[in-house]
Parts: sequence; structure tokens; C-alpha cells
Amino acid sequence: MDGQVASPIIKAQNPYVTDVPVVKERSIVLLNFRCDRARVWVKILRNQFLLINTGKSSWRELVGLYGKIAPLIIKAENPNVKESFVIKEGTFVPLDFRCDRVRVWVKPNGIIYKPPTIGKTINVFHVKILACS
Repeated sequence: MDGQVASPIIKAQNPYVTDVPVVKERSIVLLNFRCDRARVWVKILRNQFLLINTGKSSWRELVGLYGKIAPLIIKAENPNVKESFVIKEGTFVPLDFRCDRVRVWVKPNGIIYKPPTIGKTINVFHVKILACS
């Protein structure tokens, strides 16, 4: 699969990603991190393009599982995540945006009830989902 094929797939699976540039390996890019951008790094090998894994940004498959295992899975699948921790439903959290953090929201029984996603937080009073931009 080449980068041009991967771009629409990434956009379809994550509605918060609006910019998906295809970047050749060893290209010079700005080191500014944005949650709405997913660079598709490709390696050129004899005129073939190979995708380079940059990590996941959303874990829908964790919904319904026990929350304590989620941080281990998240950090294993995206090494750019520096903080991943479990928070019980209704807990007040600061509304700061951190694109290197994933909050795992669980019901009182410890089961994940919403997909953990990078760069998102929830305002528990207004039930409003926000994303980094």
C-alpha cells in the first residue's frame, strides 16, 4: 500500500484528522506536533513505497474491556503517548489539551465505555468532546 491510498483511510477512521501529508523517508519537516495531522511516512525501496508505522491515535476496540489493561496496550501501540491512565466516569479532570496523553474513561465497574483517543478530553458538566488543533 502506498501513502496516497493510506491518506483517505486515515481520514475516514479518524474524523479529527484533517491533514494527511505523504512524506518520503529522510524528508525535512517541521517538528510541530498537531493532533489534526497524521503524516504518512513512506520508505522508497526500488521504486516501491512502504508505509512507516507512526502509531495509533484511537482505540475503539478497547470499549467493553477492563480499563486497567488499556494503558499497557495504548503505550505499546503508540510510543508517542507519554501518559495513559484510567479515570472513573464523573471524575473532574483539567480541560488542558495534551496530544501525548490518553485518558481511559471507565464506568464504576472498571469497564471502558468510550474509545480512548489522543488529544481528546471530556467536559463532564457539558458533555462536550473537544480535540486538539
